[in-house]
Amino acid sequence: MNKKLIPALYHVLFWMIYAIFWTTYSMLYYGTPLGGAAFLTLLWMIGQGSSLYIIAYLLIPRLLASRRYVVLALSMLVVLVLGAAFITLTTLPVIRHLMPAFPLKAWQMGPSILLTNFYMTFLFLAIKWGRDKILQQKRQQQLEKEQTAHELKFLKSQLNPHFLFNAINSIYILIKKDPDYAAAMLARFADMLRYQLYECNSSHISIDKEIGYLNHYLEVEQLRKGNTVAVQYHVAPEVRHFHIAPLLLIPFVENAFKHVSVFPDKSNHVIINLTYDNHIFEFSAVNTMDINNGYTHGQAPGGIGLENVKRRLELLYNGQHRLHITNDGQLFSVLLRINIP
Repeated sequence: MNKKLIPALYHVLFWMIYAIFWTTYSMLYYGTPLGGAAFLTLLWMIGQGSSLYIIAYLLIPRLLASRRYVVLALSMLVVLVLGAAFITLTTLPVIRHLMPAFPLKAWQMGPSILLTNFYMTFLFLAIKWGRDKILQQKRQQQLEKEQTAHELKFLKSQLNPHFLFNAINSIYILIKKDPDYAAAMLARFADMLRYQLYECNSSHISIDKEIGYLNHYLEVEQLRKGNTVAVQYHVAPEVRHFHIAPLLLIPFVENAFKHVSVFPDKSNHVIINLTYDNHIFEFSAVNTMDINNGYTHGQAPGGIGLENVKRRLELLYNGQHRLHITNDGQLFSVLLRINIP
């Protein structure tokens, strides 16, 4: 159904209920014949409907926005009086025709009709205000949802150039040092690009695919780092058969390799663990650091990659995750826990 027709259907429904109620009321309470009751209701609908729509769709939008409250109040009063006058002058002859002994005169009917007109206008405006409020909230929620989707898309798009820059730079270095290693890296690099291009368009993907991507990345880094960095990587058997947002873990791993120490006489290592227990997925990444690399105790190294993933976690897992990043000057640690439904 066309969404533009829905508001019109609400108005039709409102006036149908109005017509049925007042026609039935006139027949039961006054004993008015069906034809006469329906005609009287029609005259009331014309008088009250004109007042309602003039006030709701002409006076209020024009005068309320400009804060002309006194003019608005007086204009509403004039419209209500004119509507009541129309109803009084048109229905009174019909009522006297149907009930010749009807005792009231126009000046006696007018005040009660004006009061009824006021109540109906108030009811109509209350219904309209409530409906407009609901629609406004829905539009706001839709707008926020679209803004969040655009922001997530933007953040995800920034991950690709960040990774590409690092990977291409690594390949460039390896081509000069060892063409065979460079060829192996290119093969893994192609798999990773395929994953980013064809697998990451969904909001959530299987953890198995994310782990596969992580495996390729670690192979690339081990080729690049060689024996200078010891890598410990463990995925618990329970980490299977659930879904997470794509490219959520790689920025932490990328950051660990980017800032791992390069001690010539001490151990340089990166430790990565993935576990799952009782609907809690836990990821940790730890790397050794060199205090002489420009970072001080407590400072968290990492640029656009870490900032983006923090923002993505806030948007995708708000209230459903915990992220702890620590730096004691020797070890840089990331611990991420996500509640999996």
